[in-house]
Amino acid sequence: MAESTRIHTVVFDWAGTTIDHGCFAPVGAFMKLFESRGVQVSMEQARAPMGLDKRAHIEAMLDEPEIGARWKMIYGRDWNQDDVQALYLAFVPMQLEAIDHNSDLIPGALDVCRYLRERKIKIGTTTGYFESAARRVEKLAEEQGFHPDACAWTEPGLPGRPGPALMHTLFKKLEVESPATVLKIGDTVPDIGEGISAGAWSVVVLRGGSEIGLTAKEYDALAADHRAELLQKAGAKMLGAGAHAVIESLNDVSVLIETIERAMGRGEMSPHTIN
Repeated sequence: MAESTRIHTVVFDWAGTTIDHGCFAPVGAFMKLFESRGVQVSMEQARAPMGLDKRAHIEAMLDEPEIGARWKMIYGRDWNQDDVQALYLAFVPMQLEAIDHNSDLIPGALDVCRYLRERKIKIGTTTGYFESAARRVEKLAEEQGFHPDACAWTEPGLPGRPGPALMHTLFKKLEVESPATVLKIGDTVPDIGEGISAGAWSVVVLRGGSEIGLTAKEYDALAADHRAELLQKAGAKMLGAGAHAVIESLNDVSVLIETIERAMGRGEMSPHTIN
């Protein structure tokens, strides 16, 4: 197989993709943060901007009309950037604590890691987490046997998702020669944008993601018809947002890679031709 027609690198998201089934560490921290300021938010509102860097996530929540109205009712004014900064500083320890309680690997993570190692495919990660949170997640994942080759996280003052900056950081670390040989796997719309804007294949895994938002136990307990309904709805949203493909679980990654490589070998598609 020609080097240009195979996947050389897979870049995973963290929460909701490889760890923290249902993406509860960020959601719980955001809900706790706003509650600490007297502003009640729903789980759905906390999840809506998922995948963005955490400061942008706070801004997106404040921009939500209902949340913005509650803020104004309590504080007698619209929110401003000083509020965002104060909220972010309060959020950091809440996020770190939440990670410690929501760090289990998602089913299939170790199996896909072994498969990629056998294929000599490099493993990277990107995340909306800030550095200390990303490093904590990486440490907890490694303790469970998931060892990426390189990680990238949101840096202060630098653009995050859905832009390509984090992917470009990984490309340098992993010596990526062609973005078209990279597969980005995440669970949110910003993940999709990140992969596409970097010129990589961009795929969404649904099982542990924020869009479905269930614990592993809750997901496994679903009736077959209900699970199919949730998967269809979430998958349609992600395909509508530009994902090249959606898969149910990490156990589907091997088949996905082999399918992509066969199509690339026949010259039928690339990340650019199917968008």
